[in-house]
Amino acid sequence: MDKKVSAQPSARRRVAQDVSNELLKGLRSGSLTVEQAQAIAKETLATLAEIEKHEDMILSFYQKLAESYPTFKLLYTRLRGEILKAREIAEWKNALVAIESGNVAGATEILKDAIEETANETTELN
Repeated sequence: MDKKVSAQPSARRRVAQDVSNELLKGLRSGSLTVEQAQAIAKETLATLAEIEKHEDMILSFYQKLAESYPTFKLLYTRLRGEILKAREIAEWKNALVAIESGNVAGATEILKDAIEETANETTELN
């Protein structure tokens, strides 16, 4: 029997992805100016750094549990994998950096590639 794996993106990846998508929608529709998008991107990048610290703290907690109680090893290993994968996929963060620097066209191209990659990952899980 095949088991379907439900992959949960890290909070960091989800925030970067959601904010990037909304920024581009706002820029395309004209509801955001480039200056507003730059300010939002800058604030988001700072928040992503804080989220990463929080994820590290959670991972450390799980690691301590796994070292003391073997039943937590799988939980620790799974979370560690999710966090590492999220850090490897930097397109969303790169798009925010591009928007912050005023390169909206570059951000659009980066996100197009990231969306394709995410779609491929989702297909591979099913």
